[in-house]
Amino acid sequence: MERADKDSLQSFLNLMKAWLSQREKLTLTRVAVQLYGMYFDAHKAGASNEVPFVSEQILAIVGEGLKAQNGPSYVSLEPEEQVGWELVYFSLQTWSKIVKEVLDDGVSKKYSEMWAAVRTSMNYHHAWIRLVSSRLIGLFFGDFRGDLGQVPLRGEHGAEIRKEEMLSVTKASFGQLRIPDLSEELGLQAVRNLVFPVAVLLRQRDEEGR
Repeated sequence: MERADKDSLQSFLNLMKAWLSQREKLTLTRVAVQLYGMYFDAHKAGASNEVPFVSEQILAIVGEGLKAQNGPSYVSLEPEEQVGWELVYFSLQTWSKIVKEVLDDGVSKKYSEMWAAVRTSMNYHHAWIRLVSSRLIGLFFGDFRGDLGQVPLRGEHGAEIRKEEMLSVTKASFGQLRIPDLSEELGLQAVRNLVFPVAVLLRQRDEEGR
C-alpha cells in the first residue's frame, strides 16, 4: 500500500510538472501552480526536491506576466494565451509557501532573480498581486538583522539588497499608499515595508555625513 501511494503521488507530480511547463493551455498551468501550492503545504521540507523546477517555472511565469501587461502584443493575444493576473497571483502565492514552509534558504543569493521579480510585481496593476508581493518583501526584509550601516546589506542566508533596490521598494510602497480604494491589508503592509528601508537609508546618510 505504501509503495502504491508513492507511485500514485509520483505519477501525479509528473502530471503537474507537465502542466506547469507548458504554455499552450494556461488554465492547466494555473491549476498546476495551485496544486503545487497545496503539495508544498502538505509536505513542507519533504517537498524540497520539487523546488528547483517549480521556482524556475514561477520566475518565468511572473516575468512573462510583467512583460505582457506592458507589451503591445498582449492585447492581440487570445484570452487563453495571456499570462493574466490570476496566474501571476497564484504563482507568487506558491512562491510564498515555498519560502515559508519548504526552504530554509529561500531568502538567499541563489534566488536573487526571483526576489527582483517580486519587487517589480509591487507595481503590478492588480491589487491582489501588489498585496502578495508586498507580503513577500516583508518576509525578505525579515532576513536582514545585522549591521544596517553597511550597504549592500547581507541577510542571514546570503541575500543582498542594494541602495537602489531599497529605493525601488520605498517608491513602490509610497505609490501603493496613493492608490484609490486602498485596502487596509495593503496599506498596513506598505507601511511596514517602508520602515526597514527608510531606517537603513537614514542610517546610511548619517554614516556618510560623519
